Amino acid sequence: MMSTFFYLIGESLRGLWQTRTQSFTSILMNMFSITLLVLGFFVYINFNKYFDELKTSYQIEVFFETTSDSIECQDSFNQIYSLPYIKEGVFISKNEASRIFNYQFGQNINYLFGVNPLPCSGRYDVLEAYRNIKGMNKIKDKISILPKVEDVHYPSNFIIKFDNLSSDLIAGFIISGLIFLLISIFIVSNTIRLVIFARKAQIELLVLLGASNLFIRIPFIYEGMFQGIIGGVLSGGITILIKSLFNYLFYPFVDLQSIGNLKLFFFCILLGLLFGLIGSLIGVGRYLEKR
Repeated sequence: MMSTFFYLIGESLRGLWQTRTQSFTSILMNMFSITLLVLGFFVYINFNKYFDELKTSYQIEVFFETTSDSIECQDSFNQIYSLPYIKEGVFISKNEASRIFNYQFGQNINYLFGVNPLPCSGRYDVLEAYRNIKGMNKIKDKISILPKVEDVHYPSNFIIKFDNLSSDLIAGFIISGLIFLLISIFIVSNTIRLVIFARKAQIELLVLLGASNLFIRIPFIYEGMFQGIIGGVLSGGITILIKSLFNYLFYPFVDLQSIGNLKLFFFCILLGLLFGLIGSLIGVGRYLEKR
């Protein structure tokens, strides 16, 4: 049993050496693809962190009727605050609104108009699940029909642009990752096919001797896995170096400290193994179809 295992390993290593130029290209492409995928993941993590910070500014401002007194405004504020999609809330009285006006514009509104025409209002933070244009519109519609509510505002233009940007970036990362994945699998698959053609006579001899399809397949599958693992090891070293460099040069703007080096290294190896396995299975499968 062990002799068969070592024979299969030896055959796969011999195949790597026989097509060393193609295998080297395949390993480099695996390394390049995995590195770019991980770098894209780094970018996504940091963008996501800033997106979450920006989304904390998704606030709804509610203005109550100017004819309402402070008690009625406070009651309306509390009614909105008790809604299930509201996280936090701040009540702004007429006097507080006057102080805010004075601070922002440098003028006393009571001197300008003789009275304070500003209404009471409330500023609310919403739950994370509603921090998008659809969720904010839904909350606005619910609040607008409540008694004593005069108007409801939130930064709709900013949210629309921000949501579109987030969706475009996520779609870009997914599409780029799929492209690199397909390229890596294609190169591994074609490298395996080259090895099969180079050892065609030996394969036919094994068939005549009664070797099973699985016995013939395994060395080529191992070879593709070896290519992927080597590419993953190289990629793991490069991505750890890039991660350390980014943390050193751009921290705190780029924060990757939460990603452990050991986990990152094994993740790259796992990706390489997966790419190599899929590519080798495709290459071997095409050969068996032709047999």
